[in-house]
Amino acid sequence: MQETKFIKYLSWIATVMAVLMYVSYIPQIADNLAGSKGNPLQPLVAAINCTLWVVYALKKSTTIYLSR
Repeated sequence: MQETKFIKYLSWIATVMAVLMYVSYIPQIADNLAGSKGNPLQPLVAAINCTLWVVYALKKSTTIYLSR
């Protein structure tokens, strides 16, 4: 039961992080259009998102992990 709760919470957190990853593109695009360098927010959020989904795949099923 404990493992199932962990997977449930992890999947919700990873889903929210996926949405935040795409929302974090907005400041990056604005900085690029203004001609300045972007901040590291988007790559950081993308790295966290990918890490969460890899942990999810490892915990949930090796089939998911191997397919990615």
